[in-house]
Formats: sequence, C-alpha cells, structure tokens
Amino acid sequence: MTGRLQDRRLLIALAVLLALVVILPAWFLVISPLRADAAQLRGDAETVEVQNASLEAKTAELREKSENRDQLVAATAFSLAELPWETKLPEFSRQLAEHAERRGVELTSISIGGSSTPGQPAAEGVDPSTITQAIPVTIVSRGNGLDQRYFLRDVQELGPRRALVIATSLVPTKVGSIEGQSTMTVQLTVFSSPMDDATREELKALLGEGSTG
Repeated sequence: MTGRLQDRRLLIALAVLLALVVILPAWFLVISPLRADAAQLRGDAETVEVQNASLEAKTAELREKSENRDQLVAATAFSLAELPWETKLPEFSRQLAEHAERRGVELTSISIGGSSTPGQPAAEGVDPSTITQAIPVTIVSRGNGLDQRYFLRDVQELGPRRALVIATSLVPTKVGSIEGQSTMTVQLTVFSSPMDDATREELKALLGEGSTG
C-alpha cells in the first residue's frame, strides 16, 4: 500500500509539473499579451471618450459662434449701409430714386458738393483719409405736398444710408396751397467712415465680399 501511495503521489506531482510546463509558456506567450492588449484597448477607449467629449464641446462652441456670426454679419452689413467706408454716392442716388418712385414723387435733380471732415482737425500723425467724411447733397423734387413729406421721411428714417437733413423748403408750383403740386428743395449731409486696408479686408472676408464695390 505504501508503495502504491508513493507511486500515486509521484504521478500527481508529475502531472502538476507537466501542467505547469504547458500552462506557463501559454501564459507568457498568449494570455499575458492578450491581457496587455485588452488593457491598451481600454486605455484607448478612455482616450477616445475624452476626445469625443472635447469634440462635442468644441462643436457646440462652433455652432454657437456660427449663430452669432450670422447676427454679426447682419449687424455689420446694416451698419455699413448706414455709414459706408466709401462715399458710395451712386448707391445713395439710387436710394433717393427708389424712395421718390415709391411715393410718386419726381426727383428732378441731385447736386453733390465737396466732402469735408467735420469736427476737430486730425491729430498729428493721423491720416486725414481715415477720418469721417461729410458730403453735402442737395435734392430737388416735385409732387404733391403730402407725398413730398413722406418722401422726406423715408430719406431720413428708412435709409439704409442715413442722411442728416440741414434745410428744407416746399414751394407751390402754382399759386395755392403746398398740398397741391409743389417743388421741394432739401439740403442734407451723408457721411462715410474710411478705414485702413487691413480693416477693410477683414470686413470683406466677414461679409463674403469680393470687392469694396
């Protein structure tokens, strides 16, 4: 019995040793690398999650900026229509003609004077061409008195180019009331605000313009 028991123990020991001989190489050659790969994949997944969260935050920020950009572009275009960086007198003449046509008024003449720089003279070292310019304009129109007044209101309030009315006279075409046919003479001033080339280019890029027009 004792000999058989020893033989059995020896067989068990040999089986365990054989198992270790088979398992240990498998562990180091297969299982351990797989565990390392799994750990790397978990680390990569966590990194991707962090990157996705960062991208989502940046996307939300860009979306908000895009919405704000649309508002900024609209506000900038509106402001430049009121106070352009160039004189843009042909555009202003077309604006006057459109207001007159809408009100049934005949625009008989538009006279444009030389520009000036209102206010204090430019400080030393400041380019006068970058200072706000004031351009005097005299317009003469014919029509009934009510239409003429509506026309004048449109010029002052609707724009888009803003005009400062200096003087107005309304004279009947024939003897009678100005509510009938009359001639209106309006002296007004429009303004432009020149800017440096770099600022112009930035605004052109913002507004998607190919040229200053």
